[in-house]
Amino acid sequence: MSLAKSQFAIQHLLIIEESKIRRSIKLEDFQYSLGRQASNNIVIKSQQVSRKHATFLRKSNQKNQYSYWIFDGDLEGNKSHNGIYINGEKCLIHELKDGDLINFGCEVNASYHVLYNSDKSSNLANFLTSHKQEVLESEDKLTFPNAESKEPTSFLFISEPHLAVSSEDTLSEETYLDPLTQLPNRNLFHEYLSIAIGNARQNKKPLAILYLDIEQLKDLNERWGNLIGDQVLQELAKQLKSCLRSGDIVARWGGDEFTILIPHINRVEDLPNICQRILNSVTQPISLERHLINIKINMGSAIYPEHGTEETLLLQKAEANLEENKQKSQETICVKKQQIYQQKSQAEKIKFMVKKAVINQDFLIYYQPQINIKTNKIEGVEALLRWHHPEFGSIAPNQFIPWVEKLDLVIPLTEWFIEKVARQHQAWRASDFSFIPISINLSSHQLQAPTLLSILNQNFLSIGLEGNLLIVEITEKTLQENPQNVFRLLHELKQLGIKACIDDFGSGTTSARHLQQFPFTQVKIAQSLLQNLEKYPEEISMIAAVIALGHTFKLKVIAEGVETENQLDILRKLDCDMIQGYVFSKPLNEIEATQFLSFYSDDQNKS
Repeated sequence: MSLAKSQFAIQHLLIIEESKIRRSIKLEDFQYSLGRQASNNIVIKSQQVSRKHATFLRKSNQKNQYSYWIFDGDLEGNKSHNGIYINGEKCLIHELKDGDLINFGCEVNASYHVLYNSDKSSNLANFLTSHKQEVLESEDKLTFPNAESKEPTSFLFISEPHLAVSSEDTLSEETYLDPLTQLPNRNLFHEYLSIAIGNARQNKKPLAILYLDIEQLKDLNERWGNLIGDQVLQELAKQLKSCLRSGDIVARWGGDEFTILIPHINRVEDLPNICQRILNSVTQPISLERHLINIKINMGSAIYPEHGTEETLLLQKAEANLEENKQKSQETICVKKQQIYQQKSQAEKIKFMVKKAVINQDFLIYYQPQINIKTNKIEGVEALLRWHHPEFGSIAPNQFIPWVEKLDLVIPLTEWFIEKVARQHQAWRASDFSFIPISINLSSHQLQAPTLLSILNQNFLSIGLEGNLLIVEITEKTLQENPQNVFRLLHELKQLGIKACIDDFGSGTTSARHLQQFPFTQVKIAQSLLQNLEKYPEEISMIAAVIALGHTFKLKVIAEGVETENQLDILRKLDCDMIQGYVFSKPLNEIEATQFLSFYSDDQNKS
């Protein structure tokens, strides 16, 4: 036996002070629970202490020595109500050091001491003097007076080698917590998982591990910056914590990855529902700095003991399952691999086509006149974006715009579209058509473009075109998706003199309150109401209600998609203000629209 081993033994003492009663407890077991509940190893009677307030865990270092760590709450993720404070600072986990003062968020305090029992007993004597306690000392044991019974209580000490402990052998608190999200990191997750597996093995119950990652975090960082990416991680951490049950544990594994420990599941068959509930909670759009960010979460899972009985194997299984699920979408989880490949191949082809069309400016702009139903005069035109592909022919906006948004090409396409419309408006102004307002329909993503106002200002107002000759159309659906953002933007447009129109009104659930509160000057009746007019005559009452509602708030009412004389007659009787549709004119290209306006202007001047 070495000299160090023969001369020294380490004792770990916890002294608890509660209601003027002092208790001394020798720590030697692997784990201690502390709280008000009688089943705890250390019972505290104060009602301000949680049922399971703290946990002490023994952890060995590389030199086969050990120290005690204190955790807030139990090892199943349940935190105490009042927290724990070490030397005045609140913490969730802490490696205890000699002399640490512990407060349990109330009048109950404790102190932790490490005593080295040597032949000279100098350290022990100092400790006893400082605590003013009477001690009976023998060769094998130390005896402290018990404050409650006033009878000596003996503690048998274990012998351990006393060696110098370097800073490399101890772990800081940050080693167990992720600094960005304040979630447990993988080190602490391993601790929790080890304990949970032991409990599951003893109780013969299953447990589950979930492995998650954010699919497009790298793209978010490149597009919005690392600050936004960090905020997304923090918000996702909050959402995960809020949707989990008490006792479930979520940790940040690293980068864009999270892990979840579900230590108690009644039946293995319940796991898919649990996973779907979590996915439903965290796939909602995140609003950060006036941006609405959609995130996609991938998830994998593993079950003890079905997929393994050891930590490493279970984590490997969960990660492997994650990679498998990445290849599948939620809607096509049962589709064969060949079908998934074909869909992916087709999507890649569409992405290439759309990207090429935006870069080469292969899109076209058509203009459809808007006619005053009473005077039969042109009172405006709507600019319509079209794409005529050499292989696939005419492609509707509702087919290619979603791909433009997915590829983050909204801003360049919007810039090109508005620039072309402004140039055409300037050309018509030179031809004495300056009185004609132009309407442009902007999607939800276009409205969220941070450069939208500067694009409009640069292309319209800076070249002397009056703002009131530009009308921005926003669909009812876009308004419902983000009313606050639309409200702010419309008022900013109003300050520039630009008017606003709510499009497709009557297709959703937008209330009259929106027409009153938002600065609209026009309202467009949903085409679906007109299309069903002849088949369902009862739609007339709905159209009449929209027209009356618009007039109540002094808005011009436009009927879009008017194709028959019968529809025109009905709208005229209902006192609709303007119409737009094939009954008067189809959408026209630049040359056709210029000729049409010239002819119509000459015809009106003659009359």
